[in-house]
Amino acid sequence: MFPASCSSQLQPQGRVSGKARGRQTEYLSLIPTWTLCIVTTIYTPLREGARRIYKNDGSFPPDVSEAKDTKDTENTIFLTASTRNYHTVTTGDIRVLSLLPGLFDDPLRCQLAIEPIEQHPMYDALSYMWGNPSDTRLITVDNDQAFAVTVSLENALRHIRLQTRIRYLRIDSVCINQSDIKERSSQINLMREIYSRAILSAVWIDVELSLDSSCVQRLLSLEEDTRLDGIGDDPKFWEPLIPLLQHPYWERLWVQQELVFSPKLEFNCRGVTIPGDKLMAFQLQIFHKSSQRQSLFHIPDKWTILGNQMGTEKTFSRRLGLWREMLKHKVPVDPFTLKPDYSFQRPPAEY
Repeated sequence: MFPASCSSQLQPQGRVSGKARGRQTEYLSLIPTWTLCIVTTIYTPLREGARRIYKNDGSFPPDVSEAKDTKDTENTIFLTASTRNYHTVTTGDIRVLSLLPGLFDDPLRCQLAIEPIEQHPMYDALSYMWGNPSDTRLITVDNDQAFAVTVSLENALRHIRLQTRIRYLRIDSVCINQSDIKERSSQINLMREIYSRAILSAVWIDVELSLDSSCVQRLLSLEEDTRLDGIGDDPKFWEPLIPLLQHPYWERLWVQQELVFSPKLEFNCRGVTIPGDKLMAFQLQIFHKSSQRQSLFHIPDKWTILGNQMGTEKTFSRRLGLWREMLKHKVPVDPFTLKPDYSFQRPPAEY
C-alpha cells in the first residue's frame, strides 16, 4: 500500500465534462498509483552554485557599490585560478538526504533538506552504479511521498542504513532534480566541493564478501606503508577479491572524480565494509608484486596475472592511492613509493 496523500493527486484539475471525466477515470485506473506520485514530485529550487576569487588583502573583487560596470563583479564568477595571494569562495545550495534509521528489511524512509554549501553541512557522499533506470523500487521521501529509485540504490541504502541513528547522505540521483537541466548543470559545477567537503564517500559495490573469510581478514589488517609486504606469496589466496575489483563500477565516468576528491573512503559490499586505506594498500602491494617479477621474456608471473584479472592496469580508478597523492601534492607521484616529485612544481605566480 502507498500513502493516502497520493490519492489527492488523482483528482482531475479544472472543469471536466462528465463523459471526459469517465474516460479520465478509466485511464487513471490503468496507471499504478505510485507512478502518479512520482510524476508529481516537486523539488524546491536551489540557489545556483558559483565560485568567486578573492584576493587575500581584500583589494579584489571591487565592491559592488563602487563598480562602474556590473561586469566587474559578474566576471568573477566561476574562476578557478589559484595562487597563494587569493582564495576561492564557493556558494550555492545542495540537497542532503536524511536516511532514517531502521532494520535491514524495514521500509526505506527519507527526508530531503536544502543546505547552503558555504556553511559546510555534514553528510556522506554515496558513490555507486545507478544500474538499469527502468528497474526501480519505491522509497518514501518527506511526508511519505513515494519516490522511485533503481534497484542498485535501494540495495545500497539498505546496506549502509544505520539501525539507531539518521545517516545524512548526498546522492546525485535523488538530491538533484534530474528533470531540471539548469539545476543539473549548476550542481555538476559544484561536484568538487560536494565530494571534497563530505565526511567520507561511501562506495557501494554489489558483490558478496564474508567477514569470516581469511582473505577479507587479511585485507582489513594491511598497512599502507609500501615497505611492508602484507599480502604473502600465494596469489590464489586473494582470488575472492577478484569480483570486487573486476566490478563495472570502476568503469564509471565519474568514479575518479568522486573518489579522488573525497577526504576518506569506505567500500561497502554485501557482508563487509572495507576502509579505503586498506583497499588502496592492497592495490599498491599488488602493483609492487607484479612489477618486481616481470621476466626477461615478458612472461607474466602469477601476481601479474592476478593484477590483470583485477584490472589494476586497466583503468586509472583502480590506482586510487596514486591519484589521491597527486591531487594532494599537485605534482607527479612515483607509482612505486607514492612519494611526490617536487622538481616539477612551478613557482607561485605573483599578481
